[in-house]
Amino acid sequence: MKYNYDSYRMLILVNQRLTKQIFLHKINVKKGSSAEELFSRMYDWLFSEAKFIEHDFEKYYKVEYNNFEDFLLKRYCVDKEIIKEFMSMKAINKDYILIDVDVLSYGDTGFMDLVFSEENENKFINLLLLNENENQA
Repeated sequence: MKYNYDSYRMLILVNQRLTKQIFLHKINVKKGSSAEELFSRMYDWLFSEAKFIEHDFEKYYKVEYNNFEDFLLKRYCVDKEIIKEFMSMKAINKDYILIDVDVLSYGDTGFMDLVFSEENENKFINLLLLNENENQA
């Protein structure tokens, strides 16, 4: 699940157990191929600059807000219904965490356009959650 909270910023729910090795294995790319290089860069784009906002909340902001939901509402202006969706999905799997992604951190929006296109978005979100069923996201 993803939520765009600014022009080039988004919150994405991901499985914290997703490593680059698992990511590449799930995509089924051939070792040493240009596809492996492309998807390695895609993984790096997503996670290298991402803020793990729950960790930040616990470390820096917990004293300022009533709870994590209040933090999302006030700091990121996330709609209450979206917060409920995030929290209900997190309740399903304790490994789900929210990351804050700056789309322009890599300097190219091409990856974003590819993975969040109408055709690929559900597949990509399910990959990030390590869901086997494409219809879960």
